[in-house]
Amino acid sequence: MIRLIASLTIVTIVCGAALGLIYGITKEPIRKAELQEKGLKIDAVLSDLSPENNPVENIIPVINEQGDTVEGYLAINGNDTVGIAIASSGLGFAGPVSILTGINITNGQVTGIEVLRQEETPGLGARIQEQWFLDQFKGKSLNNSELVNNNLAVVKDGGDIDAISGATITPRAVCEAVSKSLHLFENLDFGGGR
Repeated sequence: MIRLIASLTIVTIVCGAALGLIYGITKEPIRKAELQEKGLKIDAVLSDLSPENNPVENIIPVINEQGDTVEGYLAINGNDTVGIAIASSGLGFAGPVSILTGINITNGQVTGIEVLRQEETPGLGARIQEQWFLDQFKGKSLNNSELVNNNLAVVKDGGDIDAISGATITPRAVCEAVSKSLHLFENLDFGGGR
């Protein structure tokens, strides 16, 4: 019995040490890969503004409606801030849907959106990643869209965003997330930049 306990203890210690070593080796490459992926998505939502800077390196804190701090990524041309990318989420069918929204600070219009994270049903809700769906949000703002309760909405709910057939809950989550980012943007002060 003592041999069995000693053997299991040694195996547990060796496995734990191996896992710790592997974690230590992979932690930094994983962080760099995640940052690179985020940078590509930030570049995509702000590309219409042709920023001269790397927005991933120009971060400002943005306080969301829960009082949590989220990151805002600034697009800068010369000395002027021309846009910001803000991440928000809405509740989809299978859980939270995280969206990155690029916003032109001059007119408050969406310059693009990208899906950061979603676990929706393949072939249904996951179709929010299709370009035709994402492109619907370009140029939208809280001032030029059919709003429902002061938020962007799908056509079925009285808005002007086309839903995905058979998956209305997920497009509603995207509308919710983009609306949250637009409302957060409305509360930011860019020193008279708008």
